Amino acid sequence: MSSLFPYQDILIKEIEAWKSYANCLRKKDRELFEQMLKNCYKYSSSINAKGEDYSTESLLMSILFEQYKKIFIY
Repeated sequence: MSSLFPYQDILIKEIEAWKSYANCLRKKDRELFEQMLKNCYKYSSSINAKGEDYSTESLLMSILFEQYKKIFIY
């Protein structure tokens, strides 16, 4: 059976893996952290293309890229 959103499979697993970290944060920080992770869905096809062996690195690069855009472009 194939997934309804195949480009999000690896990303969903990676975000789930960070859930225990998020749960240890203060409420406001947790909300910001969760929003930061949700922003990574913009790059789900790139994260999936890099592969499961590099899911953490791909997630972190997506977060860094979003921050870079906010600092230098917007």
